[in-house]
Amino acid sequence: MYAAWILATAQTPETSAAWLQRNLALPAQAARLIVEAAEERRQAPAEPRNAASPLRTPGEDKPPPGS
Repeated sequence: MYAAWILATAQTPETSAAWLQRNLALPAQAARLIVEAAEERRQAPAEPRNAASPLRTPGEDKPPPGS
């Protein structure tokens, strides 16, 4: 499933639901859901990351060394 999500969000034109179903042996419904969600994600405006985000790494807000 993770590989399907990565492929679907990579914006490659050949990665359709049918392609995911055929090449990753996914059920048709799962492949369609993944492709639809990836398309919605691409069309949504990017959200700014906030300080409470769990994806921040320690020291991310510090200036680079030597600046």
